[in-house]
Amino acid sequence: MGKKRKNSTNQRSELLRFLQKTYQITQEDLLILQKEKEKEKIEHQSHYIPVSIFAQSPLSSLEAITCFLRDIKNLKFADMEKILGRDQRVLSTTYRNAKKKHPSSIKTSKTRYYFPCHLISNKKLSVLENIVFYLKKEYKLSNSKIALELNKDPRTVWTVLNRIKQKENKK
Repeated sequence: MGKKRKNSTNQRSELLRFLQKTYQITQEDLLILQKEKEKEKIEHQSHYIPVSIFAQSPLSSLEAITCFLRDIKNLKFADMEKILGRDQRVLSTTYRNAKKKHPSSIKTSKTRYYFPCHLISNKKLSVLENIVFYLKKEYKLSNSKIALELNKDPRTVWTVLNRIKQKENKK
């Protein structure tokens, strides 16, 4: 066993003893807490959408999102309505139109970039504007990198960001 691993094990043992003495927390209690945290993390991640869904798809942003949530996450339109803040009839129609354009299931690949579902509920900006703004703000991506990730022309991303600025200035 390497030094780092041995030190890490010793630190965990010391921490466990401290918690047991000070707070009467057992190892089983810690395992339960850890499992609850992992469950929360999985649930939290399930409400994130990978940017890679736009890579090979001829679909609009909302169409790609509805296909992803319906086909990959197996969500009902009523559940999607709660998460996205959009009417389920609109989502159903969007999904149907998307399937006409792109009958096969949407593909995802590994990506470092995700955006939260609730982002789409902001109706002051379009779906694409919300996504581009989030990628620019949270990940600090360049316009060309955003364009590459979303399968858009860099000029489109520039235009979208410009529209966001104009909308903010109107406030």
